[in-house]
Amino acid sequence: MKRRWEEEIARRYRRLFPPSSASRNAAAEMEANSAAAAAGGGERAVERKPGGWKTMPYIIGNETFERVASFGMTTNLTVYLVKRYHMGTVAAANLTNIWNGTTNFAPLLGAFVSDAYWGKFNTLVFACVATFLVRRLAFHTPVRRHQGGRGLV
Repeated sequence: MKRRWEEEIARRYRRLFPPSSASRNAAAEMEANSAAAAAGGGERAVERKPGGWKTMPYIIGNETFERVASFGMTTNLTVYLVKRYHMGTVAAANLTNIWNGTTNFAPLLGAFVSDAYWGKFNTLVFACVATFLVRRLAFHTPVRRHQGGRGLV
């Protein structure tokens, strides 16, 4: 027996992604075969072939380029903090490590929130809006100029 939240998720999924005619026909055929087999007709249910690894090269490529971009951004962020904000190299490296830790931990937090509370679509919408707002805020934040030998306080 399904729980109420499982039924609600299934209902939302069906509303957002209505089945195509091919999948409806396949589902109806599988139900008919199962009913016939249960009734003693002896017919076997249609077995579906798995989709295989067709999309795996794209996923591996995406993750590879994401890692390369992340490493490049880390180096550029450290140089930017030292040159533009006049931070010490140790402070810039510490801030860059905190940034990397936060960005690598955020997907785990998002997955937990998505699975436990909001669902994947609400979490995705919230994350997109939050990203947009944070980037707008960061874009409009004024940068204080270097004053003397200490840099920004």
